[in-house]
Amino acid sequence: MTKTSIKHHASISEDNSWSNKDNAAFYENISKEANRENSILGGLEEGCDLTLAHNYLVNANSILEIGAGYGRVLYCLKQRKYKATITAVERSQKLCKILKERFFNTIEIIECDIKNFTTNKQYDAILWLFSGISDFTQEEQLYVLKKIALLLTRKGVIILDTFSPDLKPANALHAKAQSYLIHLENNKLHGYIPSREEIIEYAQKLNITLLECIPYETDTQSKRYLYILGKIEL
Repeated sequence: MTKTSIKHHASISEDNSWSNKDNAAFYENISKEANRENSILGGLEEGCDLTLAHNYLVNANSILEIGAGYGRVLYCLKQRKYKATITAVERSQKLCKILKERFFNTIEIIECDIKNFTTNKQYDAILWLFSGISDFTQEEQLYVLKKIALLLTRKGVIILDTFSPDLKPANALHAKAQSYLIHLENNKLHGYIPSREEIIEYAQKLNITLLECIPYETDTQSKRYLYILGKIEL
């Protein structure tokens, strides 16, 4: 998704009662083609976000992707031949079916909402890309990051991508401050884009640290941030 400045869009629905569960139908109902078109529009299809994260992935023995969607990131990881064992969590039944067919016997695909995901495994790198955190309200984001942080190995990292918080998705109908509402194929997607300061605050509360914040621009001039979060060595 490309971005336009929020200041040009003053109006937004005043209904702020949404939660992440209200976004589930969006991903279940929109077509695989629409998902891919959003990735292409945002300039992410070829994996520029993964290129920025390469140094954290090349030596990882285990990688977890959250919200695998139609498989963009998984395909890029396979193409780059990282040595890590790869696991993906995706809550959409439709998308999980696509992923299991596409990556049969090569990647573990788990159909589960990340809020309910439990495992005894820990991971060297956890990928939460394509601004997946924005699908959660400001109040929910800390809770989900806490669950994710518990899945890290001692030197593991969370690799988190977001839109630039002062811009909005070009296909959003409404935007106000860091919130937006997208309509696509008669489906609604609510979002909240955390700022760098909020990411730092989340990390402090979870006893992890912001190792890097990388502002970047995709091939389609979409402005984004890549955050690298890791455990604090005591």
